Amino acid sequence: MSHSENHVIVHIVFSTKRRYPFIHKGIRNRLHAYQSVIVRSQKCQAYRVGGIADHVHLAVGLVSRRLNSTKKERIPIF
Repeated sequence: MSHSENHVIVHIVFSTKRRYPFIHKGIRNRLHAYQSVIVRSQKCQAYRVGGIADHVHLAVGLVSRRLNSTKKERIPIF
């Protein structure tokens, strides 16, 4: 029986308004940890979360499900 598997990684960038350097070192680690928790709560994988004072990068792996090629219905990946 044939199967198909998807593996999608999305690069997301958030920036502060007008690139103001608001994300100070004192809160940066907590912010990145919180964003990782949010990603995992959506059943996705946080590969990398990081950034500097005016923006944050997230590399997020979307949920992958195996699909049976004989089925006619489509199953969303997230």
